[in-house]
Amino acid sequence: MSVLEPLNLELATSKRSRAPEHGEAPLSAAEFERILEYERSLADRGTRLFTLLILRRRLGDRAAFERLARQIRRRIRSTDRIGHLPAERLGVLLPDSGPAAVGVVGAWIDRAAASSGLGIERKNCIYPHVPQSATRREEPASRERRPEPAPQALEDLWPRLSLPLPPWKRAFDIVLSATALLVLLPVFLLLAILIRLDSPGPVIFKQLRAGRGGRPFAFYKFRSMFVDAERQRAQLEALNEQAGPVFKIRGDPRITRVGRLLRRWSLDETPQLWNVLKGDCSLVGPRPPTLDEVANYERWQRRRLNVTGGITGLWQVSGRSEVGFLEWMRMDMRYIANRGLRQDLVLLVKSVPAVLFGRGAY
Repeated sequence: MSVLEPLNLELATSKRSRAPEHGEAPLSAAEFERILEYERSLADRGTRLFTLLILRRRLGDRAAFERLARQIRRRIRSTDRIGHLPAERLGVLLPDSGPAAVGVVGAWIDRAAASSGLGIERKNCIYPHVPQSATRREEPASRERRPEPAPQALEDLWPRLSLPLPPWKRAFDIVLSATALLVLLPVFLLLAILIRLDSPGPVIFKQLRAGRGGRPFAFYKFRSMFVDAERQRAQLEALNEQAGPVFKIRGDPRITRVGRLLRRWSLDETPQLWNVLKGDCSLVGPRPPTLDEVANYERWQRRRLNVTGGITGLWQVSGRSEVGFLEWMRMDMRYIANRGLRQDLVLLVKSVPAVLFGRGAY
């Protein structure tokens, strides 16, 4: 398992674990991973946050690095954790701690490492990411301020907690998407002509979507709306039929005549096969959301971006727009918890009647 560049942690999203007790020795990689997932679950359910210091040995021997780990374990709070990470790294987990704690603990670790003749590289991560100013408490002007440690650069941990695409799934995507693109090329040419004859504007609609870990990518579709559709949306917000940050209405006046045909048979989605071939998304997975949707997600809802998104999935075969937003999010969590070859094959087969009957396509 590759960890920390990016930090690919095997997240057991469907299981709740208890935080185990710990002794003097640093935790094993598996134990530390389980603790990290436990803390993330607590943070997602409330207002908690935590920080994670990632230490890499640059200079010095392994024995000195292990001694530093034991020193850190004796120094940190009983609720804090230190454990091993792959590639000879250490992780220091500070629950209920923000930038101030990183400054104090990080400065002490740097001094301890230097006194031991060690050269270390330290990365400071926070979950969930919050502006540094939001973590500072206002103090009365009359109270004497304590000197604060130097500001620490903090990375958002969330993008590093995503799961890589399994090799079998990537190979599956490449073979099927490349084959489909070649077979459908004459259909693409016909659709391009129809779109241009029906309304002015580009044939392909390109939009930024959030991929695995929230990373943006260009998402391709055949244009099914008039070119000023995004500007008209503000005038139609009151008609939105979905809860949450998504926007769906039946009989959307922004859809062109050819666009209705494309949507009825999901033909507008076919250019996404190019996204699959490029590796932006997969054939099966949670639907990649727009960036403004992700900005309005609750913490637990961002977990659907733990994996690579897909063209089809559990939501698409279960009614699409007829499914409420919260149930849609729960469906994606179930897919992530049970993802595998068998489930992907079942969803691909179920996608055929879903497209033919057009249930929830509007």
